[in-house]
Amino acid sequence: MNQMYTHEQLEIELLKNNQNHTFKVLERLESKLDESLNRLESKMNSQHHWILGAIFGLYGIGVTALIAVVCKAYSLI
Repeated sequence: MNQMYTHEQLEIELLKNNQNHTFKVLERLESKLDESLNRLESKMNSQHHWILGAIFGLYGIGVTALIAVVCKAYSLI
């Protein structure tokens, strides 16, 4: 049997189809985003000790340089 749709029914079906397609695209995008964030987080966690070491090392160098400049300004060195 050949089923005939009215114009309104056809538009409703097209909107449903578009909505379903949009939801599928958003779900795929969300899963890829979650996967990328998980990879980034794992990389950051694996490099965490190196980042902290660099920050504390640069902080120590900066404090040492500041002390040396203050001592030089007051002719203590």
